Amino acid sequence: MTLLSFAPIALLAVLAAGAAAAQNVAPAGISQTTTGELQTRRAGGGPVRFDLSPANHVVSGDELVYTVEIRNTTPHPIEGVVAVSPIPEKMTYLAGSASGPGCDIEFSVDGGGSFAAAKDLTIKLPAGQSRPAVAADYTHIRWKLKFALSGRATAYARFRAVLK
Repeated sequence: MTLLSFAPIALLAVLAAGAAAAQNVAPAGISQTTTGELQTRRAGGGPVRFDLSPANHVVSGDELVYTVEIRNTTPHPIEGVVAVSPIPEKMTYLAGSASGPGCDIEFSVDGGGSFAAAKDLTIKLPAGQSRPAVAADYTHIRWKLKFALSGRATAYARFRAVLK
């Protein structure tokens, strides 16, 4: 798997800004990194297949796959591991794309201040009413591991987003 290099050029900096912020929320003993790769449909007949490649040049409408690596850097199991990743600026989360084996997945619509299951999220409207949140409203994703992360083990979570 080729990983996106978060070079300080304008477009990559925009895509990486949210992902880099997530690295600072991990508790002691847990390291978290997020990488983004461009998803492209493989040409040819037969079953539909996709390739992942470095996101060196992306244009509006391109779909990126973000992989969150959650690593226990200690030799001991750690309980209650939580990983949070912002949806990168200029990206729109694709509904139903967040995954993480053995995780409860929740979303935020308020910049990571609070999290809930997608079905429970609402957006407050100016007139005091509210409406159900949609994927485009999400600002952050949170994965809560249901089991202890073994010593020196790594868990992976993913989501997809489209460049606006």
